[in-house]
Parts: sequence; C-alpha cells; structure tokens
Amino acid sequence: MKIEKRMTKNEVKGISFAFLTAILIGVELIVVKLGLDKIDVITVIWLQYSLAMIGFLIMTQKMKFNKTRIKENYKMIIISSLAQLGNIVFLYNAISELFPDFVAMMELSGDLFVIVGGIIFLQESIYRMQKIGFVLVLLGIGLYFHQTFFQVESKHFNLGLLNLLLAEICWAVYALTQKVLVKKEIPACNLNFFTFLCTSLFLLPFVEFGHISSFNTGIWFLIGIAVFSTLYTYTSFIKAFEYIDAGKVSVILAISPFLTVILIYIYNLFGENPIKLTTLNTLEVFGGVLLFAGAILSSWTPKTSEAKT
Repeated sequence: MKIEKRMTKNEVKGISFAFLTAILIGVELIVVKLGLDKIDVITVIWLQYSLAMIGFLIMTQKMKFNKTRIKENYKMIIISSLAQLGNIVFLYNAISELFPDFVAMMELSGDLFVIVGGIIFLQESIYRMQKIGFVLVLLGIGLYFHQTFFQVESKHFNLGLLNLLLAEICWAVYALTQKVLVKKEIPACNLNFFTFLCTSLFLLPFVEFGHISSFNTGIWFLIGIAVFSTLYTYTSFIKAFEYIDAGKVSVILAISPFLTVILIYIYNLFGENPIKLTTLNTLEVFGGVLLFAGAILSSWTPKTSEAKT
C-alpha cells in the first residue's frame, strides 16, 4: 500500500512564510524601478529603514535583548549591519541602470559568494552537489549575460554590473556574519533590530531632508510599499526558519526572480508606464534555467555524510 506523506501544519506555515518573502523581494524591486531610483537613493533608504524600524518595534514590543552576547559581539554586529547597508545601496543603484528581471536573476549568484566566503573564512565544507551547483550558476550567468550586453548601453551596463557585484559581495558578508552571530545565540529579532537601527543612524548625516518635503503623493505611496516590503521581508524570513530548515527556505527563495517577472507582467497589464524587461532568446532562457538549478544545488546541505573537500 502506498503511504502518502502529508505536510504538517508547521511545514505549511514555513513554506507560506518563505513564499511571502520571495514575493516581497520582487515587490520591493518593482517599487524601486517605478520611481524611487530616480530620486535621492540615500534619503529613500533612510526613510524606508527608519519607518520599518518603528514598525518592527511596534510588532516586537516584548522583544528581549541578550545584552551579554550583544556586548561581546558588537563589532561583528556593526560590520554585518554595514554590509547590509552596502547591499541595499548598491542594489538600488544597479536597479536604476539595468533591467529589473536581469537584476533579480543575477541576485541568485549571491550564493556563490556566500559559499566561497564560508569555505575561506568559516572553514566550511563544500559538498559534491554544491560543486555542481557552482558550475551551473557560472554557466547560467554566461548564457544569461549574452544578449543583455547588447540591449543596454555599455556605460549603464558597466556601472549597473559593478553596483550589482558590490551588492552581492556585501550580501555575502552580511549572510556570513549573521550565520556566525546566530550560532553565538543572539536572537534573530535582535539582529534585525540592529540592522534597521544601524542603517538609519549611518545614513542620517547624508539625508537630504529638503528633498522629503518635495515628495508627491505617488512617491510617498511607493515609499510606503517599500517600508511594508522591508519590514515583512525580514519578519517572514525569520518566521520561515522557525518552521522549516534553511535548505527548503533557500530553494523557495530561488524562485523569487521568476515571481518578480510574473509581478512585472501583471503590473504592465494595468500600469500606465510599463516596466521594460530583458528580451530573451532560447539560449538565455536555458541560461536562466541553469542559474535557477545551480542556485538550488548550491544551497544543498545533505542530512547524511557525503563526499566533500
């Protein structure tokens, strides 16, 4: 007799939170492309994270701080927060120069930096499936780059690609330091609070407050969506880890670029100013599939021992 394994309620919750995270990542990218990239990026990010921090504090009124652990690791917490700040600033700049679906697909390559950083700095092992995933991501990037290079002016492409590369490096630093800090038993909600707080404080001296008064209703609406996306991306991301393992979360997040493209197509059906997407040929679609498969395999962590180097 065939026995079907049903998902538990916790697994359903975990998958739902991971899907919500993937959708919100796409929503934020689209919102930036709709107009936030055309105004002062620093001011927008400061507003986004400051307002998200207020919302986060309201949602976590009973949050307790592990003061001893925080004091012992405050330097790494600051480095981690700065890395996330760099990630969001460089990412927003990349979005203003490149097609949004291209940026979303290239974000999948961030896993490569995390894996390499883990091997070099944390002495982590790399598994056979991760090696295959690493190769597939490189092949996928090569194929996916092919036509885009000719669709974007070289000046914009080079500047956008540089910002995207720096964003992925910053993301790797953030992810690796967060991994270390969580292992040191610092609650994830504490780390998220310091990410919001440090981003707000570090950007404060560079904020153009005069620009804020000139924001129209449309810009404030976009900022509101960006704040909502930022706040609930972090919250749902943490919640997903409470119910399912990191591997499953990574696999679900890998579909974020495809959800982003779907959301853009839906917006273009009803929006007044359609968002331009990359024109893909068969070879590049295949590259996207390789990139997606590679991102999943690079997140592979077997439960049983496997050959590794």
